[in-house]
Amino acid sequence: MDFVVEKNRIYLPDEKGQASAYVLLEGDGDVWNLTSTYVSDEQRGKGLAGKLVEAAVKEARIQGKKIKPTCSYAVKAFETKDEYSDVLFK
Repeated sequence: MDFVVEKNRIYLPDEKGQASAYVLLEGDGDVWNLTSTYVSDEQRGKGLAGKLVEAAVKEARIQGKKIKPTCSYAVKAFETKDEYSDVLFK
């Protein structure tokens, strides 16, 4: 599964190159606000939301960023995954 990393989002393209699942990351400084997690109806049930949050965490580590989760899915992921604590903005 190849996600595309852009400045303010990480997404999974469908066969037409459109985002069928994504996370939105706002902020240009040292902290990204993870504001939205979306998975299309066709892609649901495959664990994509979790994989996208994981991809955001990986990218934050690469870029030396912290993440402030504000969408409900991301908040829950950060509450339950201790391995994300190194990039959690407190």
